[in-house]
Amino acid sequence: MVVLSCDIIERPRKNLVNLASATDHVVLLEEFTGHYCGNCPLAHGEADKLSEYFDSNLAIISIHSGYFAEPVHGPQFGTDYRTPAGNELDLFFDPSTPGYPTGMINRRNFGSGILQDFIEWGAFVQQAVDETPEMRIDIVNAYDTITRNLVITVDLEYFASASANDRLIVCFTEDSIVSPQKTNDSVIPDYVHRHVLRSTITNGTWGEVIDGMEISAGEQYVFHFNCPIRPEWNDKHCAIVAYVADDATKEIRQAAKEEVR
Repeated sequence: MVVLSCDIIERPRKNLVNLASATDHVVLLEEFTGHYCGNCPLAHGEADKLSEYFDSNLAIISIHSGYFAEPVHGPQFGTDYRTPAGNELDLFFDPSTPGYPTGMINRRNFGSGILQDFIEWGAFVQQAVDETPEMRIDIVNAYDTITRNLVITVDLEYFASASANDRLIVCFTEDSIVSPQKTNDSVIPDYVHRHVLRSTITNGTWGEVIDGMEISAGEQYVFHFNCPIRPEWNDKHCAIVAYVADDATKEIRQAAKEEVR
């Protein structure tokens, strides 16, 4: 289980800016999964199709948590992809009750609950993408391939007012990790795990307070983080995912993704 230590190297700077004329609404899909979940490859396939279709309008985080992610199902499932943040999200949203695989689209209830079956994801992503965004998030990664140190700049600009509850969450994901995955019929030894949550960068699971006071349209905030990439992670397949969520409702307002390389 991974705990990563990152530093905020500059507190957020607030400016009043001219409102941008347009920006994309980037939606976050969080899928709860595990290498011992026989049904989960079906959901992985659906996530891949949605990623290809929605492209930059969709960010995906694959959260390995719960019983199906435990490294106790025999030696071939010994790798532990669980994280402290993933475990806390699992406890909070309780995906085991509806059963794996399941996921959340912007942590919003579209009428069938916050946790949704993968067959519903596409319609809900489309609905969210079509909405006018209330803010933008830009990520700039400055990576030193020798030291494996990464400096991350996250720039937020609000197009509409927001409450003091808004928090910024920034995390590492890693793609194309090859290790076994159970299916309903067998075990795939060289399965490619995608969008795997590796660690949060901001404070804990629920992130950094953006302002602490009500936010007005036109305000901008810039965060800087200094982070090492762990030696066991493939830096060529790492990405930074950032999103802003209301800490009271946990609903996500906007997201962004940027590859490290």
